Amino acid sequence: MATDGVKIIDGDYAHDLYNQFMDLYDAGASLAEIETQCGSQRNDADPFEEEIFVTTYALALWQIGELPADLLEETRRIVSREAGVSVFTEEAGPAEGRKRKRELEKLLKRISQPNLKPRKRRVYTDTSEVIFSAGEILIFQLPCAQYCATILLSVQQYRGRCNYQFMISTFKSAQKPTLEDIIHSRVVGRRIWSGATNSGHFITVPDIIKTTSKSLRAYADRFESLDTVTIRDDAKLVGSCISASDFSDFIDSWVNPEQPVKSFFLSELL
Repeated sequence: MATDGVKIIDGDYAHDLYNQFMDLYDAGASLAEIETQCGSQRNDADPFEEEIFVTTYALALWQIGELPADLLEETRRIVSREAGVSVFTEEAGPAEGRKRKRELEKLLKRISQPNLKPRKRRVYTDTSEVIFSAGEILIFQLPCAQYCATILLSVQQYRGRCNYQFMISTFKSAQKPTLEDIIHSRVVGRRIWSGATNSGHFITVPDIIKTTSKSLRAYADRFESLDTVTIRDDAKLVGSCISASDFSDFIDSWVNPEQPVKSFFLSELL
């Protein structure tokens, strides 16, 4: 199993488990409820996945001041097997294996001591005033004065943060577009397989540009709202994702589009 780095929470599996734990904890779930739901992710058949699960789960419990002695001992036992050290040594070389070992040793030292400042349950407040609304068609101009368009796929609020996901319309013209122009335009995206290997099917999903509320607010005045369309809920899956911190980043997909551009009609999502 590949992971992104040697730290305890440094790959998709560990991040997903840790975030699920803290989301449940902040929502008021009991430790028993958290154990039941998070425990479904455990895979003891793979020694490295077992190490990731136990170390991540133990760290989360220690952070909230609830690490039991038996789990601490289990963590020590599993870490001593050095499954992760072996994986990193084989896949990335001895130096990475040694780094993983140091991270595991630091974890054990940390969680072996009582946590004198346990993390409290947190209450997050969603942003009540959004900059743009889901389904809103926004037009803007490139430095060359050509008009382009983007459609806001969704507004996502998570842990008090607000992110915007924009689709990339292939429309470009010297003339300002009409609603019909955009409805009949194409958006950049791809077809991906959905479902089980033998019983799934291909679905069309858009590529997106993702930006935070804080970043978007700095260049929101560069957009003009044209109209709003309703995007089907089952059409809000995402292909690739590009992050934009400013307007220059945002328009790069129009200024320097990937070649060849894969696209489909916007109407397929409505």
